[in-house]
Amino acid sequence: MAKIYFIGIKGAGMSALANILKDLGNEVNGSDIDGYVFTEKALLANGIEILPFAAENVLTSYDVIIKGNAFNGENNVEVAQLLEQNIDHNSYYEFLADFLQNNNSIGISGTHGKTTTTGLLAQIFSDQKIASLIGDGTGVATKNAEYFLFEACEYKRHFLYYAPTYLIITNIEFDHPDYFADVDDVIDAFGAAAQKVQKAVIAFGDDIHVQTMIQRLDGDTPIITFGFDEDNTYRIMNYEPNSEGISFSLEKSGKEIGIFSLPFYGKHMLINAVSTLV
Repeated sequence: MAKIYFIGIKGAGMSALANILKDLGNEVNGSDIDGYVFTEKALLANGIEILPFAAENVLTSYDVIIKGNAFNGENNVEVAQLLEQNIDHNSYYEFLADFLQNNNSIGISGTHGKTTTTGLLAQIFSDQKIASLIGDGTGVATKNAEYFLFEACEYKRHFLYYAPTYLIITNIEFDHPDYFADVDDVIDAFGAAAQKVQKAVIAFGDDIHVQTMIQRLDGDTPIITFGFDEDNTYRIMNYEPNSEGISFSLEKSGKEIGIFSLPFYGKHMLINAVSTLV
C-alpha cells in the first residue's frame, strides 16, 4: 500500500485516477479549490479526503505526489512548495505512463468519442478484472486488475507519454487550435502515438485523416481497421436504424462474424461501439 497525494484532485482525469488507486488498496487524499465540482461526489463516497490548497499539505510524508496539469508554481502554493523544497513529484501523465507499464492497457483516442467509447468498453469488460479511467471523472478498479482502460487525450500530445498495449482511434479532426497548427499537425500527433503501441492500433478506416495517418506510418505498426468500406479489416454491413436503436452485422474477409443490436442511434455511436468489438 502506498500513500498518495493529488494536487488538483477534482480534475476529471485526476479524480478518476485517485478512485482507481484507492480501489487498489492505496491510501489516497488530495487538495483542490473550495467550490463544488461534480467529481468530488465520487471521491467523498470512496472515503477520499479533499483538502483546501495549503503549502504545508505537501510537507507530509507521501510515497507519491501527483500534480494536476492545470497547476504550476506560479498559480499554486503547493506546487511552489514542491519546487522550493525540491520534493519529488509526478505530473498526472508521467504517473499514468509508469502505471500502465505494469498492465495490459487499452488507450482510447480520437478527436471525438473518447469518453463514450471508454464507457462502452468498460461495460464489455465488466465481468473481468479491470481498471477503467473515463474522462467524465469515473474511475473504478478491481483488485489484481488484468486490463487497464483509459482515455488517451491528444491535447498538447499528452498521449505520447503512453505506450499502451492497444490503441483505439475513433476519428481524427482539427481541434485544439490553441496548440495544433493545422489538421496535418494533428495527424502527425496521432501517427506518433500509433507508433508507440505495443500490439495493435484499432482505427476507423473510413476517416480520411486516419487513412493519411496510416499511409505515413513506418509499416511496422500493426493496424486493424473497421468501417463501411470494403477494404477495412472489419466491415460494417446491414446497418439499419429501428424503433429500438441500431442493428448491424460485422464481416471479416467476407465472412460474417456476428449480428449486433445497439440501444441508441446515430452512425457516430455505431462507430464508437464497433471500435470496442473488433
